[in-house]
Amino acid sequence: MSAAADDSGRVICFHWNSSSWGLPLGAVDGVWAASPTRSLRGAPPEIVGLAALSGRIVAVIDLGRILGVEAEPKSNCLVRLAPPLESYALRVPVDVELTSLRHGVRAASIETGELDDRPPVTLLDPAVLRSKILALGAASP
Repeated sequence: MSAAADDSGRVICFHWNSSSWGLPLGAVDGVWAASPTRSLRGAPPEIVGLAALSGRIVAVIDLGRILGVEAEPKSNCLVRLAPPLESYALRVPVDVELTSLRHGVRAASIETGELDDRPPVTLLDPAVLRSKILALGAASP
């Protein structure tokens, strides 16, 4: 999945093994430490359950499963999505960074001319992510 970043080029990056994925900052409402979830009977495996984030109940989606990333991170955090997906949060590895991208390359590498040994970032298209989440059949909590 690939898309242009929002106007600022700022993205939230998640790192799994040797892969990096990014979501435009405009698609994110906030990042929280993982909180307990309540499982939903009969839900697809991508739906972890329900969690309370700042007084709002959200459906927690395992982003790794949606992306087909095999390794489950040892620690996680939750990224609540911005409207129209504010009723959903993504479970992602705790290894999260806020960065700026230019053409899929971290802007700091371009500005300093130094090579960045981190993997390139695959930018997630919020519209494609939305369709994948809605295809799970998850009703808004």
